[in-house]
Amino acid sequence: MNFLTRCVYAGAISTLWYLPALAEDSKADTPPKVEQLSESLYQMGKIQFNSAKKEIYIPCVLKHDKVIIEYVLTTEMGKVHETLFLTDIKPFNLNVVLKLLSFQASKELFPVLDKNFVATNKLHEATEDEKRHSRFTVNVSWESDGDTVNFPLEELFLHTDGSGATMPPAPWIYGGSYMHRGRFKADINGDIIAILTDRTAMANYSGETRSDDTLWVPNKPLLPAVGTPITLTLKKTETNQ
Repeated sequence: MNFLTRCVYAGAISTLWYLPALAEDSKADTPPKVEQLSESLYQMGKIQFNSAKKEIYIPCVLKHDKVIIEYVLTTEMGKVHETLFLTDIKPFNLNVVLKLLSFQASKELFPVLDKNFVATNKLHEATEDEKRHSRFTVNVSWESDGDTVNFPLEELFLHTDGSGATMPPAPWIYGGSYMHRGRFKADINGDIIAILTDRTAMANYSGETRSDDTLWVPNKPLLPAVGTPITLTLKKTETNQ
């Protein structure tokens, strides 16, 4: 199956996934089609992605430059008061794009639940395939005086201890969120990329500090003004580290 055929197939499957939501909510949008913009560049809704580079381009704006941050990216439905970037993409569309680029969800950051759905001290195990196809890096870019400014995401956070330390680089891991009563949970709660581990978010930071919600503030000297249009570039790494 070539990539364009996969896109058409994914569009059909995503429509089927949306049927329960459409039946319950007359205002629910049908998922958009995948449009081919060039040989390897595609667009689904407001998300562009490159099938050759395994990159996804997400439009957003800088939301905060002072508060303690727990999320990298949310929609207006998410935890807006503690996110660095705000977007109006549909998380479900992003999930389809991730699948088109052969991402596999890994639950390795989440505790196993017991029969009463209470978290245990044991984390889920991930297969080597899940580890290899769930990792990505995030690059942040914006326009400034006619030039494009680029930073690895981790450099845009400073430790709250005043040391000037930035966030240690670590893979961002696609966990996939989940379906709940026929709706994609990340569409409902609006949380897309989390620093503090969140099972409902689509992806999470894998660094050792991921369980502490007091550590990171925006690196204001590097950032543009609040409200500046930003592009997040998610690049698949295909590693099990």
